[in-house]
Amino acid sequence: MSSISGSYPLPAAAEFLSSLRGSGSVSKGLPPLSVGEIVPACVVESRRNQAVLLIKGSLVTARTDCLLGKGEHRMLTVAALSPKVILRVRSGNISLPAHVKDAFRYCRVEPRSVVRIFSGALSFLREINLSGFAELFGKQDAEKFAAFVSTLLYTGQSAGKDLFFKSYIEKMGFLLEHYIAKTAAKRMTGKAGSFAGIENLKTLLMRMEETLRNIQPEKSSLPVERLLQFLDTSVKAIEMRQVVMSILEENERTYLLQVPVQCANEIHLAEIFIDFGEGCGGKKPGGMTRCKIFIELDSLGPIEADTAIRGKNLECHLFCEKEEITKYISPLLEELERSLNDIGYHIDNVSCKTRDPRTSQEQYIGVFSALFQAEPVDVIA
Repeated sequence: MSSISGSYPLPAAAEFLSSLRGSGSVSKGLPPLSVGEIVPACVVESRRNQAVLLIKGSLVTARTDCLLGKGEHRMLTVAALSPKVILRVRSGNISLPAHVKDAFRYCRVEPRSVVRIFSGALSFLREINLSGFAELFGKQDAEKFAAFVSTLLYTGQSAGKDLFFKSYIEKMGFLLEHYIAKTAAKRMTGKAGSFAGIENLKTLLMRMEETLRNIQPEKSSLPVERLLQFLDTSVKAIEMRQVVMSILEENERTYLLQVPVQCANEIHLAEIFIDFGEGCGGKKPGGMTRCKIFIELDSLGPIEADTAIRGKNLECHLFCEKEEITKYISPLLEELERSLNDIGYHIDNVSCKTRDPRTSQEQYIGVFSALFQAEPVDVIA
C-alpha cells in the first residue's frame, strides 16, 4: 500500500490547467467523494512516486508506486475516506501476478540499481584488486568478472562497436531464462539447439555468491560481508529487469533498457525505450522501430534522443533542457548525419531543439501503465 502526501496543486500544473481549460477556476484540495464511487482522473504531472491528478476539477497531489503517464485519463475507485482517502486505479489491459508488478515497480523506483552494479564492482576492484578476487573466487572467475565489468559499461570505445546493446542484454543475463523457455518448447518438436554453457554476468554473480557463503568472514582479511551484500543486490537488480524485459517483449514488443554510461570518472544512467512497431521482424515489410534514449550528464544536463527507423530510413531528434546546450550540439548534427550515411542509412530528418527531456521521459513511462491492475493511490486529505 502506497503512502501519500497532502493534496495541493503544483504551480506548473495549475498554469497548465488554466491554459488548457481557458478559465482559471481550478480548485484546490480534495473534491467531494463517496466510498465505492468511480471517478475519472487526468494525470497532469507525473514524477517517480508522485503524480498530480485532476479529479472533479480539483488538483490532488499523491504519492504512488503506480506508473502514471502525463496526459493519461484513468478511472479511479474510491476505496476509503477515513482515516485517509484511498483511491485505486482500475484494471489495466493485462492481469499480471504480484511478482511481475513488483519487478516493474522496482525498476521504476530503483532505476540506478544497475549503475550501482558497476560502480560497486569498480570500487571493489580498486579496493582489493584482481588478486584479491582471485583469492576468493579463483583466477578464472575473477578475470571473467573484470572482463564483464569492462565490456558491459558503455564508454566512448563501446560506441564504435557493432551490436553493443544486443551483447549487453545477453551478457547481463536479462533474457536467459526467457530464451531457455522458448528453446525447451522448440526442443519438443526437435527444432532447437541447447543453451548449455552460456555464461553471463548474472550466473557468474550467483556462482560468486555461493562461493562466498562458504567462507567465514572472520578468517579472511577481505571484505566478505560487504561483497556478499553487493552480490545479492546486484543479482536482484538483474532479475527484476529480466522479468520486465520478458513480459514487455511478449506482450508489447517493447524493451526498456537501463544502461550504465561512463563519462569521465562518473557513471550515469541511460534509459532506453525500444518499440518494435507492426511489421518489424515479421512478415510485413517496412515496419518502424522507435527508440527513445534519456540520459542526464553533469556537463550537458538532461538529453533526449528520439529516433525512428524504417528499413534504412532514419529520423532523429535531440532535445536539451538548456538553450545553450542546444546551440552547442546543433553544429555537430551535420557530422552525425554523415556518419549515419556512411553506414548505409538515409536521413529523413535530424534536429536538435530545446525542451525539458524529463517531462517527456515521465510521459513515455506511461506506456507501461496498462500492465498494472488495481494499483493503489493513497491520498491524505
